[in-house]
Amino acid sequence: MPGSASLSISSLSDILTDIDSPGPESSTTTNPNPPLHFSNAFAALGSILSRKRALVYVEVERDPKRPRTSAIWDHGREVQLENSINGQRWWECNLCRTRLTVRATTNARAHLRTVYKIKMNSQTLSLFTSTVVDQQLQGAEQQQLHNSTILQNLSLQERLVRFVTIYYIPYNVIASPHFRSLFLSSATATTEILPFIPTSYHTIQAWTEREFDRAQDTVRNMLKKSRGTINLSFDLWTSPNGLGLNAIVAYFVDNEYNIRTILLGLREVIGDHSGENIGQTVVEVIREFQLEARLGAFVLDNVGSNDIAVQYIINELNLEDTHLKAHCRLRCLGHIINLMAQDFIFGRNSKQWLKEHITIENADNLEELQKSWVSQGIIGHLQNLVSLIRSSPQRRQAFRSLAGGDPGEKKQNLMVLQNNTTRWNSTYNMLNRALELKDQIQVYVNNCLAKRNSKGQIADEPIHKITQLEEKDWLSLHALKEALQPFQEATMLLQSNSKEGYYGFLWECLPVIEWLMQTLEKAINSHDIETRLGLSANNAWNKSKKYYELTDDSPFYVAAIVLNPFHKWRYFETHWKDRKPWLKEAKSKMNSLWARHKIQHQQAIDEEANLPINAHSPPPTAAPTSFKSFLAQGYP
Repeated sequence: MPGSASLSISSLSDILTDIDSPGPESSTTTNPNPPLHFSNAFAALGSILSRKRALVYVEVERDPKRPRTSAIWDHGREVQLENSINGQRWWECNLCRTRLTVRATTNARAHLRTVYKIKMNSQTLSLFTSTVVDQQLQGAEQQQLHNSTILQNLSLQERLVRFVTIYYIPYNVIASPHFRSLFLSSATATTEILPFIPTSYHTIQAWTEREFDRAQDTVRNMLKKSRGTINLSFDLWTSPNGLGLNAIVAYFVDNEYNIRTILLGLREVIGDHSGENIGQTVVEVIREFQLEARLGAFVLDNVGSNDIAVQYIINELNLEDTHLKAHCRLRCLGHIINLMAQDFIFGRNSKQWLKEHITIENADNLEELQKSWVSQGIIGHLQNLVSLIRSSPQRRQAFRSLAGGDPGEKKQNLMVLQNNTTRWNSTYNMLNRALELKDQIQVYVNNCLAKRNSKGQIADEPIHKITQLEEKDWLSLHALKEALQPFQEATMLLQSNSKEGYYGFLWECLPVIEWLMQTLEKAINSHDIETRLGLSANNAWNKSKKYYELTDDSPFYVAAIVLNPFHKWRYFETHWKDRKPWLKEAKSKMNSLWARHKIQHQQAIDEEANLPINAHSPPPTAAPTSFKSFLAQGYP
């Protein structure tokens, strides 16, 4: 059987972006390149904030017969800890969530006066100025602030925090006179906005941390009300300042049946990146969001330490009775495709070659690096040529001058693309661009070889030393690019963060691997196994077979297809019609899984009528592809 799961955490998203639905004046136009989600920025901030569990405060209901008379209640509310034992109450500022004792109003008045320049008596509220920029506003008419203005300032605070967090703005920038001077353009901005711009970086820092706590509470409540189990993925990332961070992402269906993807946190991994140390950071986040009883599966890449991490989590949370590692440890399909394509390009020992090649790259020895690429044949010769073209501003300018003179508008000023050893599709993109600029590359090389110095010698010695590409080489590169097209199609098709039930969902994993294996089998049969393409296809097929068989460990791959209303058992009855034992075993596993979960999920079954109409819709039929044609077999 095939194997793998949802794509990697390519799109970590949606805490407050989804929660804060657009207002009536917001544009509904889809942004093809959405900005970094506010939720992810706050989750990143959480990695350096206190790891203590966030305290939940609730508003206290007041006796209508005892109205509040102090003006501080125009800018705050009375709260206490949820399930408080001693009943202690606090005044919480509406503008920044600062909590102060309610035994007297002095502290609250001082907070509003020093932080927000709000001075009050029992009747009125006025603004005063103190900074250099504020002194320019002495002549402006000071207005009485109403509740509507306070609400606008709440929005202003949130927007400032988002701006600082998403774009990594230093806190002292917000407090600088130059930033504050941006609000001198109109009387409205001068009187209603500028007084609420912090004059100290400590203020915006406190706002950010409190907004982070608020966002955590919002996410915690959303997870608490979610439908079914909560599935996690996690992956390591090294920050620019050298921190080894583990990103933990949750996938679930909220109480309104919307598919959610939320980055819960970025936690530093202390010590070696062993499975136990990785698992410990995940356990911390699980406990912080109280997910112990709601955990489903883990979608991870194929590194061995992740197997150990999943087992550590199960043991640490005492989930042995409900979670089998083999069942809940699912595999990232994007990572599987990457491994398959790397074996196709670099050979069946691609992992070892890549490891040795990276060592040579780090040694910064150009001659040894070129030799390493030459060992890869025609793809290495192209890589060396592309690397030389891009190696200096002068070479780039010379090449661009050729591309700029091309009569085809799309080719003007295009530059050759260089691949890397981390992502296979960078090699595909290099091939695709090189074939597009084949004529310009040949002219550039010929020009370089024709140049002579004052002694009549070839002036461009590096170009002269590398192997020159002939017409048969370009034909081989074109064939290689065409052979890699299915991997590109699968990657592009499934990298979406769709909310419609296709493009990156678990039910697509088995079909994608089966389609790729079928495509590779055709390539093997079409080429001699000793040829470059035949051998490459065989290497990739062997890699896919390894992970195809590993999907037998978990029943979730089959269940995802069977529980898809559009496919059910029809997919397997069509594509496994010659593999009756496989179908029998799959049905047995499905029956066991159903018996195990049907009782605890009876409520979800009863609520099926609440599902949105498009939940049962088939995938879109526009823009047919090879994979979609494969998937449509056996369907009317």
